[in-house]
Amino acid sequence: MDRKEMGDFLAAGAASGNPFWGIAASREGDGEKATAAGASWITVTHGGMFDHRIPASAIGLLPYARANGEVLERCNLARVSIPVLAGVFASDQFTIVERLLDEIRRAGYHGVQNFPSVGLAEGRFRDFLHETGMDYDREVDMVRQAREMEFYVSALVFSPEQAEEMVVAGADMVVFHPGISADGEFRGKSRGTLKRYDEIIAAVRKHSSDVLLTRLAFDRETLESGPGLTSGLQYDHNI
Repeated sequence: MDRKEMGDFLAAGAASGNPFWGIAASREGDGEKATAAGASWITVTHGGMFDHRIPASAIGLLPYARANGEVLERCNLARVSIPVLAGVFASDQFTIVERLLDEIRRAGYHGVQNFPSVGLAEGRFRDFLHETGMDYDREVDMVRQAREMEFYVSALVFSPEQAEEMVVAGADMVVFHPGISADGEFRGKSRGTLKRYDEIIAAVRKHSSDVLLTRLAFDRETLESGPGLTSGLQYDHNI
């Protein structure tokens, strides 16, 4: 499935009026379970290997267990009938992104997403990442390279500014992550979070009416009641 075919498939799913959602997968059998459960796409990440020992999005702060290598080794999850994205840890300075993207293509993936993402970092740690060249800009650069290589690209974003950067870089789908609080709870339902999602919609639509907009949802109620232009993206490896 090439980028156009994947885009057409997902656009049709989003327009169908039926539940439209994707799911993160990491373990043997997850791909088949996701397909049977009605998922429209799968993102293969390293996060699900840890079960409930670490809040899933907290894993996005650090590349535990050589994140990119783990995704490449789980390429068997890409052998299903729906589109499959590879999670790419773009801030890994020991990785040559273009070479990694070539390996991802050979492994059979249809597209990519910037996960793990340093976009979850806040405060002084975020400043440190920026000062040392390991910041979110590397993820934007990865998206740009992936688009040039004709991958379908899903961009995980945390702010309207990042959403705009990713659309300009060539993202086909924008996924809003609400962030996590100190105790590991997700900031998914607060008034401020919903306002930020509306701002992300506006930022994306300034540049494109074709980019798919999704958001992270962690329960069925949230998934089915999302504001704006999508019913959401469910990131839960316990299918």
